[in-house]
Amino acid sequence: MSPGLQILLLSVVLGVAAQWLAKAIRLPAIVPLLCFGVFFGPEGPIPIMPRPEEALPHALTALVSLGVAIILFEGGLSLNLHDLRLAPRVVRRLITIGSLISLVGASLAAHWIGGLSWGISLLFGSLMTVTGPTVISPLLKNVKVRPAVYTVLQWESILIDAIGALLAISVFGLLYQKTGLIAAASGFIWSLIIGPSIGIMGGWLLAKLLTWRQTRGESDEELDNLLALASVLGLYGLSESIAKDSGLWCVIIAGCLMANMMGRQARQLRRFKGLLTTLLVSVLFILLTANLRLEDVRNLGHGGIWVLLVLIFIIRPINIMVSSRGSKLSWREKIFLSSMAPKGIVAASVASLFALEIAGSGGTGGRELVAMTFVAILGTVLLSGLTVKPLAKLLKVEMLQRPGLLIIGAHALGQAIAHAAESQNIPVLLVDSNPERCRLARKKNLQVLNEDAMQESILGEENLSGLGSLLSLTGNHSIDTQICGHTARSLGLTPWRTEWGTHSGDQDADESRLLFAPQVNIKIINMLLDSGKAKFVQRYEKDENTSAKNKAFLPVAMLTHDGFSPVSAENQGKATVIWGVEFEMPPGDSALPFEPKPITN
Repeated sequence: MSPGLQILLLSVVLGVAAQWLAKAIRLPAIVPLLCFGVFFGPEGPIPIMPRPEEALPHALTALVSLGVAIILFEGGLSLNLHDLRLAPRVVRRLITIGSLISLVGASLAAHWIGGLSWGISLLFGSLMTVTGPTVISPLLKNVKVRPAVYTVLQWESILIDAIGALLAISVFGLLYQKTGLIAAASGFIWSLIIGPSIGIMGGWLLAKLLTWRQTRGESDEELDNLLALASVLGLYGLSESIAKDSGLWCVIIAGCLMANMMGRQARQLRRFKGLLTTLLVSVLFILLTANLRLEDVRNLGHGGIWVLLVLIFIIRPINIMVSSRGSKLSWREKIFLSSMAPKGIVAASVASLFALEIAGSGGTGGRELVAMTFVAILGTVLLSGLTVKPLAKLLKVEMLQRPGLLIIGAHALGQAIAHAAESQNIPVLLVDSNPERCRLARKKNLQVLNEDAMQESILGEENLSGLGSLLSLTGNHSIDTQICGHTARSLGLTPWRTEWGTHSGDQDADESRLLFAPQVNIKIINMLLDSGKAKFVQRYEKDENTSAKNKAFLPVAMLTHDGFSPVSAENQGKATVIWGVEFEMPPGDSALPFEPKPITN
């Protein structure tokens, strides 16, 4: 067997095995991928893999380039501009001011402590701005942290992935042009124009084409996904042929534009790209780790360790303290956030790509860049993975229960409950198949998923690690019962639904908790709210019985000493703050008028 074929086969087998092992031991996949690459690499105890740069002398750079392009395109698909507006102010500071702090701090440390040249140090600093959801998400699934902490870590990992990569690409393009300073600056500006321009035009055309096919009923998920993949690679090649180092800019911009134009249809593209990216990440990381020369790591000496310690104990804490200034985060939460900045596949793959391009152009320092980056990755991932649970307990940021809500139904009542929960820093995700409802919810800065909640596989693909309860408020008894049954169990969420329309024995069948009073009809509540004949109000314990005689109050959600919760008949008396629907009682009525009746003016 040829060395090239051997290393590709082993990379696939070992990469997938590492992903399975990571799932079993509940660690970020990057840990077993690193271990497998070193252990079975040419310098490991079982050296069954040849060195990639020798086995694939001309193909390695191309493989890494295409792999990074697809990974960053998938990152661009996750960069929703609406999500950026929803992100807390702390996160917006982390991806702007925080990125600058990380860039400057890591660059100075790499040069003054690690002994790297200024150019390599600046590249290293730009790569250290990136964390990633592939590392953060498994950690958050294993530890239930406070909503404020969860929100910051989740948003930062999603948004900084693509933004940090763009920063690193910009620094590389500016520093490593082969010509003089003026020509280098003009070349960088040229790539900065060409890459985004082709990305905008190509992404817009591709999004329009895929959307047009769907509206005509000609959409084919498999073929459309392949069309998107081929088109993106074609855009990358076109951009690179016009302006060197512009291709990565192109694919990120194209992915971001498509995600924001295609909306719901972009989800099937993300699912396909997610599977492809997982395989690419596995193969690339095995290849890149096997290509790592341990001699380069040893040559860093104590300087590499000191740079790692500066990153963890100085730069990240300064980043958090500056970005969280004036926020409601407690000092305990800030310390915990300071300990969580693991680096991931984007840093490793982009560093390796830069190193290959530097070596190919006759430059030096690329191997030191890769070695320092892998030291940072291994150190930050191990520290976060090993300390996240004990540190969360020590700092008391761990929660015994996940407080977040998954609300099925983005109607008036669902949106009102979501607003009440978010006012208490409780993460909420609304799900509705009605595009107009979702549009109105987004205008109110609520996080909403325009999908059919009956499609359990779609909900399973969402990151629900901060959510603990599922509220099914569709108003359709059979749908609510089904969602609160198998769907809630498979997602590991506590199910809640209304009792209206329930038949004998139904509650035992789906084991869900019952909301409100038995006669409450969700559809009538929404009609009252939409028509302005009812309003969603907040009350305090002392105000509980102060309604006017002609008004009724339906408790919906409450705040107790244990946290935010939906209201049921059993827990209603524990509330200190309560939210609900207030409406006028028709003359002569003595009960809640929620059985279907005509609404008169």
